[in-house]
Amino acid sequence: MNRIVAFPLEVRGTPGEEEPDGDLVAYHIVQALDQLGGVRWTEGKDLLDLRYREDPRLVTEDVLRDAAWSRRAGYFLDGTVLYRGDTARVMLALHSTEDETRIARADTADLRSETEHVAYRAIADVLLSLIPDVGRLGVAALTGRGHEAIQPFARAEREFYYGRYSQALEHYSSAVEADSSFALAAVKGAQAASWMHNQDAARELISVAMVQVESLPPLWSHFARGFQAYLSGRADTAVYQFERAIQLDDEWPEGWMGLGETYQHLLPLRAPLDSLAQDAFQKVYALTDGYAPALYHLTEHAIRSRVLTHADRLLAEYRAVRPDSAVLGILELALSCSRSSPEAVDWRLQMSENVNRVYQAGKLLGVGAAQPECAIAALRAVLRYETPATRAWSYSAMVGLQSLLVATGRSLEVRSLLDSAAATGSPSGTVGRLLYVLDALAGADVEAEAGAVVNSLRATMDTLSSTQLWNMGLWSSYRGDLSEAEIIRDRLVDRGNRGEREAALMAAGLSGHVAAQSGDTTAALQRLHELSPTAPHYSYLQRAFESLGYERLILARLLLAKGRFEE
Repeated sequence: MNRIVAFPLEVRGTPGEEEPDGDLVAYHIVQALDQLGGVRWTEGKDLLDLRYREDPRLVTEDVLRDAAWSRRAGYFLDGTVLYRGDTARVMLALHSTEDETRIARADTADLRSETEHVAYRAIADVLLSLIPDVGRLGVAALTGRGHEAIQPFARAEREFYYGRYSQALEHYSSAVEADSSFALAAVKGAQAASWMHNQDAARELISVAMVQVESLPPLWSHFARGFQAYLSGRADTAVYQFERAIQLDDEWPEGWMGLGETYQHLLPLRAPLDSLAQDAFQKVYALTDGYAPALYHLTEHAIRSRVLTHADRLLAEYRAVRPDSAVLGILELALSCSRSSPEAVDWRLQMSENVNRVYQAGKLLGVGAAQPECAIAALRAVLRYETPATRAWSYSAMVGLQSLLVATGRSLEVRSLLDSAAATGSPSGTVGRLLYVLDALAGADVEAEAGAVVNSLRATMDTLSSTQLWNMGLWSSYRGDLSEAEIIRDRLVDRGNRGEREAALMAAGLSGHVAAQSGDTTAALQRLHELSPTAPHYSYLQRAFESLGYERLILARLLLAKGRFEE
């Protein structure tokens, strides 16, 4: 269906302190359209020249038509909100942009806005005249709810759309607090919380949504199930549910966004994940105007790919919607370093302003060793300028830094980094020495150090953590000591049988390694193929054993040896 532009409504009378103004009522309208799917909408306020925004009396129907036509919209909505004491009346008109045809009108009776928000009641007839088969289902997710829930929900939608996630989460949470059956607000709140890396809030909100999931329109019920799977790390289930939504409406941005996030952050069976994610975000970009989540991801992909002119344009679009400054700053720092050099960045100043910005920029640039020099400089800065307030980032920065050093063949620097970390005597330094094992398996020239770490653990095997046992088991398998590898695997199996999820996953991986090293290629292929991450959330995939990276590497080698090149 053609795009619809909803322009700010003229307000007459005197609204109460908590009543929406004309801009916000227009935003309520486009949100109702968004819930339907099958409709591409645009908020019209920013399409008008400044003189029209400053003096609405100058706005004519022709002005609105021209503005809507400039966005290739087929229709536009305008109207009036008339306040009389504690009641309100909304009059809307739907127009064609091709001629002066007025397609539909809606005019409410006086409504008590504190019992049901006027905007959704007012537009129901217009929406149904456009999409009779699904309109009632979409509006049903919103009507019948109190003003105290609808008002913060609409404000949250605007904040989320433009990438202001902390404000969005606050408003979504207020909507759910006011109406615990408001499943749509709970789903969207979970999205906002996830963008803020507040996983506890995200899981709590999606649980609230799932209690009422059957009350949602089909598009949103599939999305809710998909997002629940996404939050719990069940990548292939998430893909399935998001694709079910897209099958109902292949121009629904939310469905494509969920699919893109899954490819971006999880490890579904499909490949190549980076390209699949970028294609999904590009689809969202084509279907929306200024949608911050898609703009953010497309900008980071452009920066990583060194398509800097394109990155500049995308970043300008992202900046124009005024997103959270903390999130914007990550992209600005990453692009600045990419455009110049690590030496041109004042890392001390950046660290004094926002350590998370520096760390996240380093992560962004380090994916696939896309821009290793800037990534290494950023992560080094987190360690070099550490303070008690920034110490929480240090271990993650050290892991990311040493991984990039391994990937770029700098074994001497790997040794210096891990030995200096261990010399501090901190818990992270002690754990960090285990990274010698994984680095050696990945091809770094640190086998002597890896062997020394494993030898130091062997005398205290009975007291080792599952992670320490797993490192020992990998090393034993790699060195051909299959009897020790099997002993360790059996210990992990026992822990897994007693409910330790991580140990069960580690044991399954070791079974594949032992089979491969013993020459049983058939069993190794089967066991490694069957492996799938069991992490409860994508953030866990930063832990080496959770992502099964080494297992996939061994599987790839076996497939190459068999001549199964495409796999």
